[in-house]
Amino acid sequence: MLMRFCKFSSYDSFDVDENEEFLRIGSRPVLQVASKGHALHAFVNQKLQVLLYSSHTASASGNGSDITFQFGSPISLRAGKNEIALLSMTVGLQSFLLTFFYIFLQIGLEGEHRNIYRADGINNVKWVSPSKPPKNQPLTWYKVLAKENAILYTLIQVT
Repeated sequence: MLMRFCKFSSYDSFDVDENEEFLRIGSRPVLQVASKGHALHAFVNQKLQVLLYSSHTASASGNGSDITFQFGSPISLRAGKNEIALLSMTVGLQSFLLTFFYIFLQIGLEGEHRNIYRADGINNVKWVSPSKPPKNQPLTWYKVLAKENAILYTLIQVT
C-alpha cells in the first residue's frame, strides 16, 4: 500500500478496515512525501515516524538552489482510526548557508534588532557551527498570538 498526500492540509485522519490485506499479511504501507521545506517531521498516530533534513539526509536531499525532496518510509497503521500529521518547515535564512554550515543562533529580539534576517546584516552576529546537527529530536511548538509583528523561532533543546 502506497500512501500519498496531495492535499494542502498537513493532517489527515482515516479508517483502516481490519480485513485490509497489509494487516493480514503483516506488511507495512509506505508513506511517500514530497516537500519544499528544509525539514520534515511525520507523525503517525501521534508517534514520530520520520525526521528529515533536506540539506544532509542522504535519502532525502536538496541542494542550495532546489530545496525540494521526496521521501518514502514504511509506517505502522492499525485497524480503525489512524492519524497522519506532517510538519514541514523552512529556515528563515538564505538556503545556501545551510548547505555549508549547521548554524544555530538564539535570534529573539536581539536578532531582530541586528537585522540578521537581511543579507547585509548576516555578519552582525557570531555564528556557531556545532559538530553534528541534532537527529531524532522531536520539536516542541508554542502558539503565540501577536497583534502586529510575529516572531517565529525554533527551540533546539529545552531542559
